[in-house]
Amino acid sequence: MGNEVSNLDKCVDEIINYAANLATTWDLGAYAEKQQLQFLLFPEGMSYNRKNDQCRTTRVNEVFLSIAQLSHELAQKKNGDNTFVLSPSSLVPRTGVEPVIPP
Repeated sequence: MGNEVSNLDKCVDEIINYAANLATTWDLGAYAEKQQLQFLLFPEGMSYNRKNDQCRTTRVNEVFLSIAQLSHELAQKKNGDNTFVLSPSSLVPRTGVEPVIPP
């Protein structure tokens, strides 16, 4: 059955460690590594608007987006902002990831 992971816990730990060190990976990476990281984070690529001098993306990798949102919310909570709410619905994939099945 395709690629199986013999030690899932180790694999998850490595992914979390990688995600936690994206800035360092970018800083220390060569051009090819930076390009791979860019396409990992922005699977549909990036575009540049010369007129506004802005980079744009159409989609962010959902895993990294979720990690960034949770990190931001945890940082707010640490700073005394009590608006931290972890909604289970925010962890559920949006419509389109899987076909919607009528009740």
